Amino acid sequence: MRTVRATSAAPLVALLAMLVSPTVPAGPQPTTPVAKKDPVAAPLLPCPDLAIKLSVAKTITGGNGVLTLNGSVCNLGGMDYVVPPASPVEAEYLVRTWHPPKTAVQEKDVRQLAHQSVGSRLNASGFITYTQTYTIPNVTRWDNPLAMKGERPVVKEFVLRLNKRYPQGDRFTTNEDCNADNNTVALDVPYMEGGP
Repeated sequence: MRTVRATSAAPLVALLAMLVSPTVPAGPQPTTPVAKKDPVAAPLLPCPDLAIKLSVAKTITGGNGVLTLNGSVCNLGGMDYVVPPASPVEAEYLVRTWHPPKTAVQEKDVRQLAHQSVGSRLNASGFITYTQTYTIPNVTRWDNPLAMKGERPVVKEFVLRLNKRYPQGDRFTTNEDCNADNNTVALDVPYMEGGP
């Protein structure tokens, strides 16, 4: 009987790999240059553009929910907002409250929290901040995925809006504010309320 001796296949595999794979030249590889573009700022509108921004910070202290509402009125336009000839404007905080599954429309609970004048001049690219603190009694936790025993879900919607000719309100002319779509912002704050 003849004995067959096992040999290593590694040299054969390496030779086959060199024959099949493409040749890679030594040294650094050329790269295709990538064109970089500088960011281009959006052109300022040729008129005032009053815009509202709003954020909220939430804490629970001693069973009370404490909200800090940080709002601002910014002039995003290319012209100053000047009174006169423009109309006086107030920044107004409102809060709507409802208890799901009911809706805000069904409960009709809307209250004014505060209002403050924007002033007689808001320069282009300028802003004014308005901070308001709001306390909610008997808050067990924020958000309302599922109510536990002794809880019920509540939603408060905080609104910051511009009100021309406060308190009756009026629409802005395009010379006063060329984008009225950014004059109101609302944030929903769902939470659980403890009860008996």
